[in-house]
Amino acid sequence: MSYKTFFSRVKQEFKELANEFGKRLLYPVQELIDEHLRETRETYAQHFVESFIIGCKMIFGGGFAFIHAVLPFIAKHTASDICRQITDQMTYRINNKYVKNKDTIDETHLESPSTPTLSEIADERMVSDDTADECEPEPSEIKE
Repeated sequence: MSYKTFFSRVKQEFKELANEFGKRLLYPVQELIDEHLRETRETYAQHFVESFIIGCKMIFGGGFAFIHAVLPFIAKHTASDICRQITDQMTYRINNKYVKNKDTIDETHLESPSTPTLSEIADERMVSDDTADECEPEPSEIKE
């Protein structure tokens, strides 16, 4: 057997091995990707762009949150505004794009007009009775 035939056989064996490896590893991943894209009703490119933009907003908002943590007088509302944008965008996507699957998504919750969005919930300032008492001075503490 010449070295050329030996290497062509080895090359053929590697191709078959790579094909089998690809079938066992990549096909299940491709099925998961296809399933998610069917749920979102988007092409791969549309989903990539949308997810990339959301990811960039998260990184950007996180950076501002770190800056605000160190210097509280800078970017007072920037991180929370970005979070609101992302939650509004995701609420819109879930309500309007995703295939409603009764096993995973409660349709009545998503379509109910009285259900507040995540940003509306975040806008509400919850003050318990205990903290409300602490914020207001007692009448005896007020100096005239």
